[in-house]
Amino acid sequence: MHALIVEDNYLNSGVFVKILEKLGITSDVAWDGRQALEYLEQCIRGQIQRRPNVILLDVLLPFLNGPEVAHVIRTQPPFANDPRTSATPIIALTLMTVPENCAHLYRGFVRDGEVRKPVKQSEVARALRVVKFETVPADVVGLEAVHGDQNGFVRRPLWSHVGQGRFFLRPHLGPRSLL
Repeated sequence: MHALIVEDNYLNSGVFVKILEKLGITSDVAWDGRQALEYLEQCIRGQIQRRPNVILLDVLLPFLNGPEVAHVIRTQPPFANDPRTSATPIIALTLMTVPENCAHLYRGFVRDGEVRKPVKQSEVARALRVVKFETVPADVVGLEAVHGDQNGFVRRPLWSHVGQGRFFLRPHLGPRSLL
């Protein structure tokens, strides 16, 4: 499993990298929303071979905040047009207490999980456990087998969509905490 950590705080990103290493997960770090989108775009173009299986996205980022980045990934080309990218689970990295001037960001932030800071390894492991994957033939999700796939099979989240039309395997499209 590979993760993309989008965190602007150097200390926090280092903590997340160490926690993920202990859990056996490799990771890359983007320092803001723009870098995260550039990284994902390079994955789509095939310039980066290690696509993230999960995105750990801080809510309060410079330039583009977390909810804006999540919205772009889910709705804007080329991200929304790529089934593997648009189906990548997003886990929000939030503060224990939401600052009054930032409460509006949390309301519209559709995410697949949440980890609160200060972070604990058990919380990260719990959030990653709720992200369920299944292994399917690459052609089922409209993809060709690419480098790194196992014998033409790819992993996709159970709530991902198939092909061009949306086919959700869970009835609720919002945060998993509301299920």
